[in-house]
Amino acid sequence: MIQTSINDDLIYVDDDDHAISKLVAFNLKARGYQVKQFDNGGAVLDDLAADGPALIIMDFLMPGVNGLEVTRKVREVSTVPIIILRDCHEIISSIEQRNAG
Repeated sequence: MIQTSINDDLIYVDDDDHAISKLVAFNLKARGYQVKQFDNGGAVLDDLAADGPALIIMDFLMPGVNGLEVTRKVREVSTVPIIILRDCHEIISSIEQRNAG
């Protein structure tokens, strides 16, 4: 596994919902972190080695490369911590579908 150098102040925020991404980024910046925002998983993978973020916060369901696939690919080259977000409505819908079946 190739471990990139870590930029302790840099956090990636990857979410195709711009309101959520903006809210998360705003709060992190208010606490002194540098934030790089993405709206697709492919861009995270493109920039990962060059930037060496200390943390990745990303949505699970995104168009194109989803959060699970990004996590798999990140783990091939890095041990950076990853926090996966899911929309609360998606969770409720998933529970309702499971209970209906």
